[in-house]
Amino acid sequence: FLMIRRPPRSTPLYSSAASDGYKRQLREWQDVDLANVDGEMTVNGASVGTGKGSLIMGHPLQALAWLANKLADRGRELKEGEFVTLGSVIATNWVSQGDLVEVNMSGLGSATIKFE
Repeated sequence: FLMIRRPPRSTPLYSSAASDGYKRQLREWQDVDLANVDGEMTVNGASVGTGKGSLIMGHPLQALAWLANKLADRGRELKEGEFVTLGSVIATNWVSQGDLVEVNMSGLGSATIKFE
């Protein structure tokens, strides 16, 4: 079993808005209770799904530990600067050209994208 040491407080967590590639650092993400983060996705202003961070293996960091352990089993490791997606709190929703999608995650921020 591989233990993952909690990153130092200065380690940023990134939130990105895909529409313009903008990334902002969330320097205090360790203060957010990731298991209790509420997420919502809207398409053209209508809610299409909600969920909690706990839907990701009970806690998003459990998913990170699982991934690190599976990589270690294969002689690999996560490297500093790699981008890791841990799962989703909202079921997949298909969008169409012209749709405006917004995802809000309490305590973490939001991202908006327009599909043109």
